[in-house]
Amino acid sequence: MARPLAAITGASSGIGSVFARRLAPTYDLLLIARRRERLDEMARELSAQHGATVSVFDPRLRTFNHYPLKYTPLSLFLARQIRLDRGVAVSHVTHFSNGFGLTAKDAHHEAQGQITLTFATDPLRLTDWTMTDARGQTTRVQLAGLEPTAGADPALFEVRDPRGGAAMTASSN
Repeated sequence: MARPLAAITGASSGIGSVFARRLAPTYDLLLIARRRERLDEMARELSAQHGATVSVFDPRLRTFNHYPLKYTPLSLFLARQIRLDRGVAVSHVTHFSNGFGLTAKDAHHEAQGQITLTFATDPLRLTDWTMTDARGQTTRVQLAGLEPTAGADPALFEVRDPRGGAAMTASSN
């Protein structure tokens, strides 16, 4: 099922920004405002956090841009099958006393930025990731306070195609 689209004017601050953040988990967004730099930053953030396709319209410049998740470095690890030996260019591995970091780019679209995944080793777990976009701006997501669980609802791991395709689950091939 396709996600509904919400158009939000004045989305760069105030109540417009609040509405954008509240609607992003379930809607694709069309953000309209005069402060383009704030819209671009918000679009990258909401796309990465919620998988939304975020479109930005700047009425002064009459420009219209899309920020789909598949064009971010995070898409490397959201694929149906993750293969570090195909299509992923690992550019750096850093060793720490309690873990390691892995920096990767899409080998076919290196200009889109990179992602660094940081792992702890006892036990092995992902602790955070940092995405760096094509302009060098970074977004860091730190994972804290997570507990192992059993019997999680499979619906938590569904990814819906925003164009109306079928939902994929983590167990889909």
